[in-house]
Amino acid sequence: MLRATLRRFAGVCLAVFPAIVFQADHAVGMEQRTSTWVGAGAGWNWNARASEDLGVGYDLHLSHRRGGLLLGARMTYGSSFYASSDEDLSYYDAALLVGAVRMSRAYVASIAAGPAVTWGHGTRESSPEEVTCYHFCYKEFDFGPDPGLAVESQLLFRPARSLGIGLYLFGNVNDGGSFFGVNFCIVGGSLPARVD
Repeated sequence: MLRATLRRFAGVCLAVFPAIVFQADHAVGMEQRTSTWVGAGAGWNWNARASEDLGVGYDLHLSHRRGGLLLGARMTYGSSFYASSDEDLSYYDAALLVGAVRMSRAYVASIAAGPAVTWGHGTRESSPEEVTCYHFCYKEFDFGPDPGLAVESQLLFRPARSLGIGLYLFGNVNDGGSFFGVNFCIVGGSLPARVD
């Protein structure tokens, strides 16, 4: 079921990406208003590679706005819940993004996509014939780097001029193990008070 969901998610991303690029290109001709902010968050993610799909996730992202154009870079980390799974994963992705953003005195809303690379490390329950063990048998493995399509959306409330809190939605569609997640995040930076 998760793989089917991820395929639909990838289809939606590929469908909206031309609109993102069009909006970004159109934004270059707008009156230029610039903002730069950095954010971090923590929450949950779902990974197609892990036998236990649900895990915890963290992100660090940098965003620069020029008019309606959004340029960004991000790094995310995810892991499976070891206690309820026979496979423990730790995985990362790094991405460059371009998209569209809307900002007012009260909120920031954006969507972006771009190229990414994913890699990670894990342990898997194994038979005694595969590894040397005594009581529990686990085999370590590495994966990646795998190229992929990264997507993100930021939905932020602005309680102060240079502060935002809200949701950071992210995903990575790749052959090695697609994933997506939802984090609660906080951002800070030059978030001007002017309304678009």
